[in-house]
Amino acid sequence: MSFARTINDVLASNHGVASRRMLLERTVPPRAIDHEVARGRLVSVHPGVYRGASTPSDLPLHLRAALLAVEPHGVLSHRSAARIHDLPGRSERVELTVPHNRRPRMIDVTTHRSHRLPDTHRLVIGGLPVTSVERTIGDLGAVVRLDTVRAAAETAVVRRLTTVERLFEHVDDHARRGRTGIGALREVLEDWMLSERPPDSEIEIAFMRLVRAAGLPPAIHQYEVVDDHGDLLGRADAAWPNHRVLVEVDGFSAHGTPSAMQRDLARQNGLVLAGWTVIRFTWHDVIRRPKWAANQIERAIAQAA
Repeated sequence: MSFARTINDVLASNHGVASRRMLLERTVPPRAIDHEVARGRLVSVHPGVYRGASTPSDLPLHLRAALLAVEPHGVLSHRSAARIHDLPGRSERVELTVPHNRRPRMIDVTTHRSHRLPDTHRLVIGGLPVTSVERTIGDLGAVVRLDTVRAAAETAVVRRLTTVERLFEHVDDHARRGRTGIGALREVLEDWMLSERPPDSEIEIAFMRLVRAAGLPPAIHQYEVVDDHGDLLGRADAAWPNHRVLVEVDGFSAHGTPSAMQRDLARQNGLVLAGWTVIRFTWHDVIRRPKWAANQIERAIAQAA
């Protein structure tokens, strides 16, 4: 087999890109590689990394080429990782994290050097090494605005790519190590610490996003309603105490048995008789028609004014 054919086989097996190391491992001599470059059949993308002349120079190729240039320890991170995970903050730029003792020099690639990139922070998606969802959201704080970090965290939890608990664990484990950007994720989680506790579930986070997007006054979540004697009437999923408006979202709690339904109805009647307006939504309302749900809340608050 000719060296040119071997080179084409390596390119074909690696999505149109190859490193010099890969070619040498296939016994292609340096002079043959240089010859293909001189003839224009191999195009240098980064030092020691090439694409085939007929291979489209698109974003997937540049992601793979950049990873080859920093193998074996580099990973896609920050906005590139957000793109792989399909999170807010994604962009067309190529962004990598490498060990702190590496100083790669590449054109049109942003590199971040890290003292700590354990295996728990790494995934392989579609053959591409990439930072985990939690690490990606934590890193985004160094390169995007706080509201984008918030949107990324909300999206990841609602889509069940991660959990609130795992995000808290990530901050607790790594904030003390001085990593740039982790403060933004900490601020997002602190915003979720309503009633001295984080949101219970994906639906609660989705509801918080609905309230904020509609420009409604902030709600108090998991609000304990008491009567004039201080006796507990119940806990509401969300509340606007100044307007005596409560919201319940099916999915926050379990109401699936007859006895649970009976208790739930009795509690709701008690709240209504105590002068509270109680509005109930389903998961479908919050996720599929948030504007309608927000309008219901806005009308209830207006009527209580």
